[in-house]
Amino acid sequence: MPLPQKIEYLLQMSCLYESDHFDLLSIGVKWTQGCYCFPNEILRVILPELAKSYPVTIVDSPGGLEHMNRRIATEIDDLFVVMDPSSKALRNVERLKHISAELNITYKNIYLVANHRFHDNRVEPLQQIEGTTYLGRVPADEQVQEYDWNNQSLQELPESSPALQAVWEILQQAGY
Repeated sequence: MPLPQKIEYLLQMSCLYESDHFDLLSIGVKWTQGCYCFPNEILRVILPELAKSYPVTIVDSPGGLEHMNRRIATEIDDLFVVMDPSSKALRNVERLKHISAELNITYKNIYLVANHRFHDNRVEPLQQIEGTTYLGRVPADEQVQEYDWNNQSLQELPESSPALQAVWEILQQAGY
């Protein structure tokens, strides 16, 4: 089997979770030493092809700026930057804009979201970062912590969950 077909087969069989509400492609962690160039190249090729099958594609980049440097995605509609209350997080937003310009990564919007560690009186600096839109804060939510602790799906959170309500409001503000 040619390598591209083998990779697509492996992704479909080993990495893809499909449900009625969403599909999830999980690449997993890197368990070997050395360069990550080959997996990055695979993602650069396969993500645009997979995205054609979906109205919305979300790429979760826990590595943040590191993933931007890898150029896994180069044409992005909306960047949601979930931030903690630190000066490093503020600097990373500026670095994100700089890296995007330097690597010719295009985006339409950078949306800033304050995580549960922010206090309402600390979000003002997020509202003033040029070239971004501050959408709101996801509050601390005991239910989220309980669901996580008990290994329950967050999809089962009741609509009364403060975190869930905040996420819905944030997505609505972004036009979703």
